[in-house]
Amino acid sequence: MTLTTLDIVLPPAMATAARGAIAHLSAPRALPIDLASPRFHVRDHPLDESPIAALFGDNTVDEFPAESDSDDGEDADEQDFLDSLDPKNWKHQDHYRVLGLAHLRYKATADEIKAAHRKAVLKHHPDKLTAKLAAEGKSTANADALFKCIAKAYEVLSDPTRRHLFDCVDEGISDDIPTEAEVKAWWDSSEDHSEYFTKVDAIFERESRFSKKAKVPKIGDINSGKSAVEGFYNFWYNLDSTRTFEYLDDTDAADNRYNKRHQEQKNKAERQRRKNEDNTRLRQLVDRVLKCDERMKRFKEEDKAAKKSKGKPGSAASSGGPAGALAAKKAAEEAAAAKKAEEEAAAKLAAEQAKAAAAAAAADSKAAAKAQKELVKKAKKALKQLVTKELTYLYANPTAAQMETTGIELEVLLEGVKDDVERLTKITEEVAAAGKEGGQDKAREVFAAALASVKA
Repeated sequence: MTLTTLDIVLPPAMATAARGAIAHLSAPRALPIDLASPRFHVRDHPLDESPIAALFGDNTVDEFPAESDSDDGEDADEQDFLDSLDPKNWKHQDHYRVLGLAHLRYKATADEIKAAHRKAVLKHHPDKLTAKLAAEGKSTANADALFKCIAKAYEVLSDPTRRHLFDCVDEGISDDIPTEAEVKAWWDSSEDHSEYFTKVDAIFERESRFSKKAKVPKIGDINSGKSAVEGFYNFWYNLDSTRTFEYLDDTDAADNRYNKRHQEQKNKAERQRRKNEDNTRLRQLVDRVLKCDERMKRFKEEDKAAKKSKGKPGSAASSGGPAGALAAKKAAEEAAAAKKAEEEAAAKLAAEQAKAAAAAAAADSKAAAKAQKELVKKAKKALKQLVTKELTYLYANPTAAQMETTGIELEVLLEGVKDDVERLTKITEEVAAAGKEGGQDKAREVFAAALASVKA
């Protein structure tokens, strides 16, 4: 801002102007003073906003009433949880619980998340917490820690992509599935099997949050038709899932390009392992529910009974005349279609089971190969340690040339043995025994014999 000084000169007084003026102050009088506007007088209770709304309109009322600075009414466990939050470990915190949305989780809307964030910010603002800690005589060094965690929680949950990644690994929602005995007990609990359908439907509703298709079939009830029931199981056996485990990736900064690539490979393998485990878990759930669902048995029995009745004398299918022929043709077509559908469903199920078995076998094979590789590495390291360290390159006082020659021969021996752990172990034991018996000279003879057998 710039200040400008203006030189102003008053004009001369008129010749007729009075030389002076004299006046008296009026007498004082008492007037009412409004201490704090109409709001001060009308508001009887600090949390009651209705008088304010009546005076000034609904839009002047805060969405969240002013709260007392006292935390007496706050749940102790919840306060302990908030106090335990660490901004450095924000990725592993329960974002929904931080914002007070643990009861909604993935069902929370964008507006509910926004409103919960605003409420948390107003309640746990660093300035407010600093004043409170100072009044209690406590350290205010970490007064903004909770505020940072709230900001991170909102940052994740307000982004649809990042929120989905968190929802995929949200530990606040159980992935446990019932045992076969539990599912069977649900079915046998009543004649209409209501407990079975209610609990199974709730479980699959939880799992449906990862379905790419918005329309997810229900398990139905005891009166559901064959097509609806088969459609339900076909959908879940072939679920197109959006669940991923990228949120759990190890994101520690790698110091070079090689380590970064190695870290990415490890993350990818770990994501695939978790995905396979989740697919197996879901398949077990569907298998157990299907095994206890006696509606499928009833459908098979009805199909068999229908086929038998169509072949009996006197039935519409076997009676003479055009009507009988037409009925027989229609029955044959329906039977053929039903048989084809049943065969296709069985083939599809067998293919899916074979695929799952192959994936499990591949995982086991990969684990076995990795274990074998570790054993080979350990055996080669033991032989190198023996020859170069314990037996000092097979010479009492080796020269540089002898050390180089022994090193080359050792590499040739290891290359010739390849991945034969048993042979490597045997050579190591024989060279070690010879060294104890006759020193480096004897060990060198045994080593030379092993090298010759590899070259042969």
